[in-house]
Amino acid sequence: MNCGYLVQLLRKNITNNKKLIHDYHLYRDDYLDEKQELEKLLFITTLNISTMSFEKIKNIVLGFSISDEEKQDMIEELNVIMTILKLNSINGTNILLDDVQNEVLDRFLNYLHEYILVRKDYNTNNDIDIEELTNVNEKYKSLSTKLNNPKNTKFITDLDTLNTLFNDNKLEENVKRDLLVSLIKYNKNIFNYKIGFTNNMEIARYGNIDIGEVKGIFKKYGYDFDRLDTGFQNKILEFGVIGKIKEVLCVLYQLNIKIDEKENGYFLMSLVLTGDKESIARTMKFILSKNVLVEKLFKIPSVFISEDNTEFNREKTNRFKIVDYSIFSEDKPYIVGTAERFRNNTLLLERYGLSLKSILDKYPQVLIVDSERLYNNLEMFLEYGFSFTKNKRLIDSSLSALTSIRFCDIVDQFIEVHPYGIKYLRDNLSCIKTISSAFDVIFYSMYYSNVLEGEDRAFRRIISNNREYLCLHGDINNRFGEAYMGITDTNKVSVTNTFIPKFKDQDKYRNILEKNKYRVIDVDIFDNRYIQKINTFSDDQEPLIYNFDGIRISKIKVLRIFNVLIKNGIMSNLDSFMFSVSYNTIISEDNYNKLYDLIKDAIK
Repeated sequence: MNCGYLVQLLRKNITNNKKLIHDYHLYRDDYLDEKQELEKLLFITTLNISTMSFEKIKNIVLGFSISDEEKQDMIEELNVIMTILKLNSINGTNILLDDVQNEVLDRFLNYLHEYILVRKDYNTNNDIDIEELTNVNEKYKSLSTKLNNPKNTKFITDLDTLNTLFNDNKLEENVKRDLLVSLIKYNKNIFNYKIGFTNNMEIARYGNIDIGEVKGIFKKYGYDFDRLDTGFQNKILEFGVIGKIKEVLCVLYQLNIKIDEKENGYFLMSLVLTGDKESIARTMKFILSKNVLVEKLFKIPSVFISEDNTEFNREKTNRFKIVDYSIFSEDKPYIVGTAERFRNNTLLLERYGLSLKSILDKYPQVLIVDSERLYNNLEMFLEYGFSFTKNKRLIDSSLSALTSIRFCDIVDQFIEVHPYGIKYLRDNLSCIKTISSAFDVIFYSMYYSNVLEGEDRAFRRIISNNREYLCLHGDINNRFGEAYMGITDTNKVSVTNTFIPKFKDQDKYRNILEKNKYRVIDVDIFDNRYIQKINTFSDDQEPLIYNFDGIRISKIKVLRIFNVLIKNGIMSNLDSFMFSVSYNTIISEDNYNKLYDLIKDAIK
């Protein structure tokens, strides 16, 4: 038995302990007693929710195990409810909550009850000394780091940590003995190296892979293993497979591709760990066929690796992932396995007049996003009237926008909330990538600026407020330190008097939209009776909107939402149509009622 088994044992325990520590902090709640008291009050009457501050209620909702969208909806609805209850208390009024609001309170109570039960059950069944567990895990990691370093020259002498490891795993005596013998040999190799008995690092062995053999393979194909960064060497020795290393270096040799160990060491390491000869050869030839130097892709190792190798593992407990450091930050890595989508995306973008060379120069991230998302965004990009050819200066901005998960929802908001929105967007498409939600506070601010002031200057103040990434053209360059009119993420609905309409089958509609992320527009939808009836509200000056007596509604939004509902078996009626028209729309109750009446009269 060698130290490879000890390394595996340490890794398994470190992983298990990390989960225990994670769960401890996940289920620990210093304010659980306070939440239990609130639960008791709500069991008496849910109206007692007004006894707590909105901030505390908001933090409770953020801890529920529900989707982010449902959390946001519940927070906004509870804000309205608590405002009503506090007004009743202060003014002595008796404004009653409607059925929908009472249902929100019931759901809040159910989620709170579930939250408390889970944490009480965890506390009952888990008696953890978190300080001791964390301390032991740090010692395991320290020992693992030494054993994982092929150039370590420090003796392994921490017998207390080893005894803890042995006891934690209830190892039999013969296994303990064998592990200790392997450590004695390990320390002996280090001693021999220190006194000059040997001048190589044969002490650096991981399981079944030997550094001497690896160096020999590298040398055979014209590489010097020692020129690699020590960290890259360690990864290869820990996770590498001799056959895979041979295969990858051989195909690079056959393709006459030489990778500099110093300059592109990360790329070389990525290939020998997760590559295969078919994917590497296919991608290399594909790049050359586009008259692009393969070196331009060395900073994006994922495009040479098959999606089948997204999570490379030599053993089930031994996992390793590659990231494209050159174009994605370390805290948000793009995991390997994009060879197929790279080729698909390149060919797709070529159909729109964009060469691989120009994409690499402008915005290479677009080459490795989900191909279905890219295809859908390109289709809708044209539907909204955007173009790559009208203004070539904005190609990188356009490519950036195409990577957005919420492309259509965000464009719709720019169209609806302010008359200048779509005009601004045409010159600043890159901002789509930086806005993650149709409910971003900037849309509420833009909407409110139009309601209050309705002028160009107000819009410019909003769009530049604390938004360094929105690169405004011309003279718009002021930056303001405060939110416009005091609008923040927590009060945006109440300050703007946004009305959230309810629909008979809204849960069914939302479920359909959730399952159909990419919503194309079928030609048949244009023959729908409801669509034809509201064509009278089309705006001659702005082809992207329906103008309902000053209420701006995105045409494409209505078409794509209504289309996907009908395709999924929803009846074409006023309820489903109004849901499609008002989807994500920021609107007051008075304006919604006016919108409803105009549409109802139009479809008679």
